[in-house]
Amino acid sequence: MIAELQQAVAHYAHALDELNVPEPEAVLAEDPTWTLTMPGQRVLDPVTGRAPVLGFIRDGHTARTGRVRHHLGDVVVTTTDAVYR
Repeated sequence: MIAELQQAVAHYAHALDELNVPEPEAVLAEDPTWTLTMPGQRVLDPVTGRAPVLGFIRDGHTARTGRVRHHLGDVVVTTTDAVYR
């Protein structure tokens, strides 16, 4: 189960890189909140809500120069189910 979750996170990051908006759109809740730091900048104000988060993704692709790759290395899965500990 943990490997499948890690794989899902990797697919999500790849979708962000390729501006494959339907993939993150399919898994986002109606009320997500993104809090992040852009390289070389301060922590950005949180982006809250499904439409604003998807708009943030689209705007980021419009503004970027060059290729972007999200490398998510240390994926930690926490569960209350003792089976996966």
